Amino acid sequence: MSNAPREAPAPWPAHAGQRLAAFRAFLAAQGGPALPAQEAEALDAFSLAEADAFWRALWAFTDLPGDPGARDRSSDGTMAGTRFFPDGRVNFTEALLRGPADALAILARDETGAETRLTRGGLRDAVASLATQLAEGGFGPGDRLCALTPNRPEAVVAALATAALGGTFASCSPDFAPRAVLDRFAPLKPKALLVSDGSRYKGRALPLGETAAELKAALNPALALSYAVLGGGLEGFTPLREPTAGAGASWHAADRGALDPLYVLFSSGTTGAPKGIIHGTAGPLLQHVKEHQLHCDMGLGDRLLYYTTCGWMMWNWLVSALASGATIGLYDGAPDANGSGEEDAFLSFAREGAFTHLGTSPAYLTRLAQLGDGDPLPALRVLLSTGAPLPGWAWAFAKQRFGNVPLCSISGGTDLLGCFALGHPERPLKAGALQGPGLAMAMDFAFDDGDDQAGELVCRAPFPSQPLGLVDDPTGDRLRATYFPDDPNLWRHGDYGYWTEDGGGVVLLGRADAVLNRGGVRMGTAEFYGPLEALPSLADCLIVDRPAGDDLELILFVVPAPGLTFDAALEREIRTTLRTQASPRHTPDRILPVTAIPRTRSGKRVELAVRDRLRGRAPKNLGALEAPEAIEALATHPGLS
Repeated sequence: MSNAPREAPAPWPAHAGQRLAAFRAFLAAQGGPALPAQEAEALDAFSLAEADAFWRALWAFTDLPGDPGARDRSSDGTMAGTRFFPDGRVNFTEALLRGPADALAILARDETGAETRLTRGGLRDAVASLATQLAEGGFGPGDRLCALTPNRPEAVVAALATAALGGTFASCSPDFAPRAVLDRFAPLKPKALLVSDGSRYKGRALPLGETAAELKAALNPALALSYAVLGGGLEGFTPLREPTAGAGASWHAADRGALDPLYVLFSSGTTGAPKGIIHGTAGPLLQHVKEHQLHCDMGLGDRLLYYTTCGWMMWNWLVSALASGATIGLYDGAPDANGSGEEDAFLSFAREGAFTHLGTSPAYLTRLAQLGDGDPLPALRVLLSTGAPLPGWAWAFAKQRFGNVPLCSISGGTDLLGCFALGHPERPLKAGALQGPGLAMAMDFAFDDGDDQAGELVCRAPFPSQPLGLVDDPTGDRLRATYFPDDPNLWRHGDYGYWTEDGGGVVLLGRADAVLNRGGVRMGTAEFYGPLEALPSLADCLIVDRPAGDDLELILFVVPAPGLTFDAALEREIRTTLRTQASPRHTPDRILPVTAIPRTRSGKRVELAVRDRLRGRAPKNLGALEAPEAIEALATHPGLS
């Protein structure tokens, strides 16, 4: 990573987003406020003070098929009990499928370079075919379809066909262990199960025959469907029907209630049983068109590629970009597989697919920085990152590597199927910070523990994509205990951070429940990872604390860069880096070399699971991790004795 500059670049100046400007003009034309152009504060203030008017105007501006209904919201008097557009109807499938039949809807590629293209007409034909096949099998409103599938067009088709019939869709990535998949799917009692015959990752073919048989036996679905990735069928499963060209032209998806359950997403499951989080139909769609169009300046002719799997909420976010007229890119496989020339397969896809919006992660940017220089992507307009706090050096590296395009870190989560903070075309972008809260999102930081420097991310007002409930929680008690544990009018999100000095930007430091404590001083994990991820001598790291006498000791696990060994010189470099770039308090008590850091399938470090194991508690749901054996290797490290 020697080519990664550590000096923060000058702020990117604010630039007027075309879609945001069009929304301002729309508000004024509809009799709303005439908000000054490019004054972010005025629009932000309107969206918070007149939230009902904002969301209703957004529905009309994006021309979502359906009707928001007479009431803006229903409520029991609390944020926890508030729901938006309770009388509304929306055609989710039509919102994503509409547009010229010959316009490109999906551009998909796997790590081998095999590519699939689907126009909007072709996607409509495929959705109509599967919806018909499901309906003939008795699938209808209120039923659930669970899919174990790679990130391929068939997954998008299944989600839209399920929505078209009034059903609820849930998915997992095939790299989840069978037990982890069952932990998620079994409580849903699915009417239909879709499983691919396998997947490919890092050059290996991974058949799913045994897993499919186990799932079918345990779930006993009325419909068991499959499609081929590796070229074989699944015994006891019915293949997806081949679409008939033109079949979608006269086919119509059904309208749905705005509060009908559309998706079930799952919490990571690394600190307890994974929660099934039920999301409605209109709320997430409104949230996504707001984020795509107003915050990311995305519209007709744009192309969005985000590295994700079907086990992560970013997949749902990516799919919704179809509603803004964009082409979506689906990449299946390892991002670092061999691509064209010096580039990996994912970056080759981004370049050759002419994607205007590219979604990455801190881990991916770290790996790119280790590889050295490369050519900019000519079509790229916006670079996005999520999954973890972005280290400060990444903004400088991204400007050097990709040119003068804004790097927008976004943060939200599975819980709200959207973002609390993200990019904003009318705000300057400063290295180390997210540009600001999402429009109409009353996010804040709660300083309720005596720490006036940083606090827990909270939300102080309702928003449309609040979850409808949790699976197996008929009274809503678990939902309220999870998100409103001490105040029904205060959503507690669990992230830890603070506002920038000018009050507009957001700095996130990691999960609040993973915050480290030394001598009563609280430190976010991102305060460690930022400086360390800029070291070319380190490939990965993880910081945790554990009890030691009357205090807690800090333990840093590190993976040296390929070709290097952990020695006294590397240890000195690590300690000096943390002492000078963070503070003397950030210097660990122990620095221990390991071969791998445990992460979730979406690339997030699992400090809590490691901390539990160090405290003698067994971490749960190891099947949700990329390398679960790494937890035991860390917990039994000889350097801990």
